[in-house]
Amino acid sequence: MFLQMNPMDAEVKGMKEGDLVIAFNQLGEVSFTLHVTPKVPSGVVVAEGVWWLQHSPGTRSVNALTSQRLTDQGEGSTFYDNTVDVRMGRE
Repeated sequence: MFLQMNPMDAEVKGMKEGDLVIAFNQLGEVSFTLHVTPKVPSGVVVAEGVWWLQHSPGTRSVNALTSQRLTDQGEGSTFYDNTVDVRMGRE
């Protein structure tokens, strides 16, 4: 399970390609392997897809960072846009 981050953001945080990192917010935290790429805008991280736990570096998937609330129009899911911070993980 990979977390994609802009190279400038990774440098500021002292992170590099392949590091174990933790994305977290008020809902929980999830371990990822960092992928540094200029394809992601600064200030944004991207986790594509939902991996089975046996293929993840931790015990939770990215869904642990998403709200269960529904949108105010149409009662759809709010999966795809949430605020997180990222810190180094422990190996």
